Amino acid sequence: MKDFTVENIEDGEVWKLPGSVNGQQFVIQNCKNTCIYIFDNANTVTVDDCINCKIILAAVKGRYIGNSHMNLPIFNSFEMSRLLLSNNGFDIMM
Repeated sequence: MKDFTVENIEDGEVWKLPGSVNGQQFVIQNCKNTCIYIFDNANTVTVDDCINCKIILAAVKGRYIGNSHMNLPIFNSFEMSRLLLSNNGFDIMM
């Protein structure tokens, strides 16, 4: 599961390049002031408890689930069935 999770990163930058996610479910949680780039296809992406992060998602086939965020711009290219968001702080650019 470690390959499909980004967690507890502060003031950092994380890159997932093509071939590193391979359509699996991906989890981003407990990050702060971090840029996260996922340039591979993912089935479902869950983002939880992130503050001041920028997330770039190349392709999500299933759904994006977001909870408990503050100041979180998300740039993405979704081929999805559902987008589920809760709490404030989302800027989503498709």
